[in-house]
Amino acid sequence: SCEQGFGSTNQRRCGSEDSGQDFGRGVDATMGFTPASNDAEAVVDELDLLLTGGRLSPHVRQVILRKYLHRKDGWGEEDAVLHAMQLFTLSLEFHSTNFNALGEPRVKSAYTTVGGVRGDYKAVVVLFMNGGLDSYSLLVPHSGCEPHPTHADLHAEYMEVRGVVAFQKTDLLQIDVPDGGPNKTHPCSRMGLNPVSDTVKDLYEDGSLALLANIGSLIDPVADKHEYRSGSLRLPPGLFSHSDQQEAAQNVYAQSMAMSGVLGRIMGVLTDYDTPFEVESYSLSGNGFILEGGPVPPTTVDNSGTNRFGWYSSVSSDIDELLGNSSRSIFGETMARQLQAAFESSENLGQRLSESTTETEL
Repeated sequence: SCEQGFGSTNQRRCGSEDSGQDFGRGVDATMGFTPASNDAEAVVDELDLLLTGGRLSPHVRQVILRKYLHRKDGWGEEDAVLHAMQLFTLSLEFHSTNFNALGEPRVKSAYTTVGGVRGDYKAVVVLFMNGGLDSYSLLVPHSGCEPHPTHADLHAEYMEVRGVVAFQKTDLLQIDVPDGGPNKTHPCSRMGLNPVSDTVKDLYEDGSLALLANIGSLIDPVADKHEYRSGSLRLPPGLFSHSDQQEAAQNVYAQSMAMSGVLGRIMGVLTDYDTPFEVESYSLSGNGFILEGGPVPPTTVDNSGTNRFGWYSSVSSDIDELLGNSSRSIFGETMARQLQAAFESSENLGQRLSESTTETEL
């Protein structure tokens, strides 16, 4: 259904382009709940039993009851029930199962980012390709290569090993490798790129891209397969597991798969100084593992902008009332803070994006 899952009809597409309504994808369900009574208190009590197990605090119950009556008088009973259900899903009792004892009134502060000193703006941009990359179909030894113990010509060895999937020298896009002086680590003075990698070649040649070959998880240096099989060396877990190595690439800690994401840890360090740095994080693909463990969850953005809460404009004042007091439940208070932080950061970014225009077409 549409209306963020609270619609009464099962539609695959929501609204219309002409109406100005959201033209997004619906969900495969309908909201078919009908209260057993039309009495306002009985409706709220029934929803309390169904959605929060009868644990609704008197304060939250009164807020929802008052909002229900207001919507019923202005828009009718069906709209009032819908609004009450939305408020139930925003209550702390809906998200935690222990008793939500209310504490002191909550002081709502202006939106701020985590940290302190802004300083010069710097950004780390990560494009993480979740698929696999056949590296020898991208970067290939070409010419000017040092003699190898088994082959005098590394490209000839490449041709022999790769067989029918190998690229001829004449097919490759050639790039020159910096000399490196006494610290030279490259076996060839010229490498070749996949024939369709024109953009990669252009970025490399204007100094905007570097190619790192032969990288991966490592704890102890392993010289050959005999050392690998000896059992005397520390090896990263899941070496031949694609999913494990994707996680290892995002936590950059080969000793343990349980470590949090490397960017999350970096942000934690930056905010832990006596004079902390101001940090924010954004994700185009949900809660990326590389950002886990940071002092602030990422703000998620997609190709239409930031993922703002669909009902926020109609329930923002209601949320302030629902979360008007702190909770003595650590679970409830954590949820309250996360809710408020998510709403504030997405609305703040959404507002900034709506007021911005891009000058470069991407």
